[in-house]
Order: sequence, then structure tokens, then C-alpha cells
Amino acid sequence: MKQLYLTITCLFLLGIAVSSRAQTVLATFEEANTDFFDAYEWGATDAGAASIENNPSTTGLNNSLKSLKNLRNTGCSWTDNLMLFNAGGQTVTVNEQNRYLHVYVYATEAASGRIHLRSVADDGVWTHEADDRRADFDFAANTWKDIVIDLSSKGFESLNGMFFLSQDWDGAPADRHFYYDEIILNDDATPRAVIINNATTLADFEENGVSLPYSNSGNAFLSLDVDDNPYTNQLNNTGKVLSGVTTTSGGEWWGGLKISLGDKVLSVNNDTRYLHFLIYTDLPAIEFVAGSDWAGSSTITKQDEWFDFVVDLFNVGSKNLEGSQVGVFDLVINTSNANCQGRTFLIDEIIVNGDAAPRVSQTGIKTIEFSEPVEINHYTLQGILVPDIKTNGIYLVKKLYKSGKITTGKVFVKIK
Repeated sequence: MKQLYLTITCLFLLGIAVSSRAQTVLATFEEANTDFFDAYEWGATDAGAASIENNPSTTGLNNSLKSLKNLRNTGCSWTDNLMLFNAGGQTVTVNEQNRYLHVYVYATEAASGRIHLRSVADDGVWTHEADDRRADFDFAANTWKDIVIDLSSKGFESLNGMFFLSQDWDGAPADRHFYYDEIILNDDATPRAVIINNATTLADFEENGVSLPYSNSGNAFLSLDVDDNPYTNQLNNTGKVLSGVTTTSGGEWWGGLKISLGDKVLSVNNDTRYLHFLIYTDLPAIEFVAGSDWAGSSTITKQDEWFDFVVDLFNVGSKNLEGSQVGVFDLVINTSNANCQGRTFLIDEIIVNGDAAPRVSQTGIKTIEFSEPVEINHYTLQGILVPDIKTNGIYLVKKLYKSGKITTGKVFVKIK
């Protein structure tokens, strides 16, 4: 007999206790025939397959060993589906404690998907016409993410199973791999995620460094790719940058660079208050957006040189995001305006910390004001304190003066 698992979960993410709450576990795919959702079927056996396989990415959000894989072969119809349900016809009650359905989803490329829900066994509602039973979602490329469905909005009193339509509606037929895991019910609408709550480097775009999912929104760019840094200087002499050229026509006023934190969210606090972007551009202005909160347009006064663009997340427009969790940022470029078309836009070294001071060029230890600094600390580009530098390389330097002023920058240290 299959069991419903009611667990009390305390998540420790990046060493911080995030939440403690009850949840009903529907499927983990770790042991055969033990999940409540104990049966799965692929609706088109000649055009794909379903099987329990090794987790394709055990770093980050989902470190479980197994997951449910759906292979959709070339020629598969968009209506072909993966069914997942309780074979014995059992159901789980939907109530306030079991209001939100959470499903980890993963794909080898970005795609759209759709879930249809079944309330009781053999209720005859397995078709794509049942609009009140479905929910649309998006896969992120090579990243686990948690999708959340509010079952109270579907009028459900019980849940027996679901099926997935997991391919872009307008995408060309192709072999594609989709994965599902850790299906639960709870009373929390917040997606599960790895939480960033300390100063860190979010992206440096180096080959063996840190990167983030990014996209061209609103047709703002003719091209947008990680490329060699064409304008190295003392502020930014890294090898790689995210490089774009804005469109010459047809862009949307709201379009630009969309940056996702993937399977992570940024918890806004005193240690993560300031977002820093190194930018090189000849654009006249850009606008920052955190989630759905707009900060207003910022005039660019340092064109054709690297500068540190700093955003105070305690003051995004008129909104203080302290205590909020943010997973998506936009740098909006109004390419419907001819002045913003055909422009260079480079971005690099995205960090978050508690320091409002912009990073500046430094050739060594210099006096920034009339007094000498009373404290100098060096950090790796990932924000780790280095008490004793023993290796050549680029380091962040933070200086504290007697006046209380703090300056930050980047230096290249060569050990003699």
C-alpha cells in the first residue's frame, strides 16, 4: 500500500535555517513503488519514453539521487503527455494545509510546459480542453526550479494525479529531455529555492567562473553572448564579459537584459542591500527593475568606459525591498527610442554586498583622502576574505578611513 508522507521540514540553505513547515510528499522517485504517485505512463510510446533516472544536476536546489525523466522524440505531438498518478485510485485531500502543489522541473534547454490535474481516479478529464484543471509554466535551461500551483483556485477537493505537456507549442519538433522531482503539497506559495543572504559574486562570466541565466527581452539586442573583454582597464581586466549590441529597429520600450538567479533567490538584507554591475556602454540611460519593482531611469554619465552601476535595494523607486526575496532583475533599455539603437552594452562582475561605494580603478595602495586608511582588507572576487595574499591575481580591496568612509575597488596583486 502506498503511503502519504507528512513531514516536518527544516531547510538549511547556505547554512541558514529558512523555513519549518508541514508538507505532504507525493513523489520523490527514490525508491520504486513507494511514492503516493506510484504510476507513470508515456502517452505516445512510439515518440518518447518515461523512466526514473539519475538526477541530471545535483548541485543547487535539488540534490536528490533520482528523478522522473521524460524523453520526447523528434516528431512528438505537443498533445503527447506524461501521466503521473496513484494506480490504486487513492486521493489526497486538498485543504489549507495542502493548498499549494510544488513540482521541481528541469530541462536541457529553455521551454514552456503545461500541467493538467486530475481530482479523482478515472474522472475522464485527461484532455487539453479542461482549462480549469491546467497551469502553464516555464523550464529554465539546465537548472532545477520549483513551480507552484494554487489548488484552491482550481476548485479541487482532492488530487489523484497529473499529466505534463512538456514542449514549446511553437517550437520545432526535436529530441528533448525533461525531468520532474520532489512533488509535494504544503501551505506555502513561495517557490523552494537556494537563498542568497550574504555578500557574494553573482556572475563573472569566466569560463571556470560564475554565470547566471540571462535573456534578451523585448527584442532589445541584435546579439547577446559571453565574449572576450574588448576594453580591459584597471577597473575591469577580466577575460570574459556579457556582450550585447542593441537592435537597430523594432525593440520594445520595456525590453533589455533579463537576468535570472536560476534556482536561487536573493534575500534582501543589510549584507545584500547593494547590487553592483560593471558596465561599459554608449547608451544614454538604463533602468533597473527588481522583479516587478521599477527604480526609474538612470542617466549614464560615464560613456565608453567601465563604471560600477550600483543599485540600492532598500530604495527601488519608492519601495524598500528589505526582507523581500528577488529572483529576477532587468536592465531595461528603451530600444523603441532611436537614441538607444545600435549601441554597445557590456556587463561584468555582478556582485551583491552591504557597501554602497562604487568600485573604482586602482593601481595600488593610494591615499584616497587626506588621512591614511585605518584598515585594509582584501577579498577574492567571490567575496572571501584573504588575510594573507600568497597568490598572484585580481582581488577586491576594501579600505576603512578614520572618518568612517569606506572605499572599495579591484587590484591586481603580483607577489615578488
